Amino acid sequence: MLIRWQTYGSKGGSYRGKTARIRAILSESIRVNGQSRQKFIAVIGSVVVERIDPMKDAFDQWWDKPFSDMATIPAEIHIPVMALSPEDRNDRTKVNDAVRRYQCDRRPDSASPA
Repeated sequence: MLIRWQTYGSKGGSYRGKTARIRAILSESIRVNGQSRQKFIAVIGSVVVERIDPMKDAFDQWWDKPFSDMATIPAEIHIPVMALSPEDRNDRTKVNDAVRRYQCDRRPDSASPA
């Protein structure tokens, strides 16, 4: 038996077929005329694709937003990004490293013992 993921259009009332969904299907491998096929057993569950929020890094959280807009950009991202040069702000690695360093410096456990 195996679990496979299948995409399909929603037929639910509020989605009206416009929203993509992903469902997990339990199936088993069988042979038909010498070729491998998957026999459907059950639907395990499904999820709306738009509700899946992939983990965003710091670069994704501030990209395409006004630099001066503190309301939509968290301070722990805005401050280190604005300290970078304009060229470095377009580099995902440099942005993520700057935010990571800023957050590490502000942690109480990273403070040097007195």
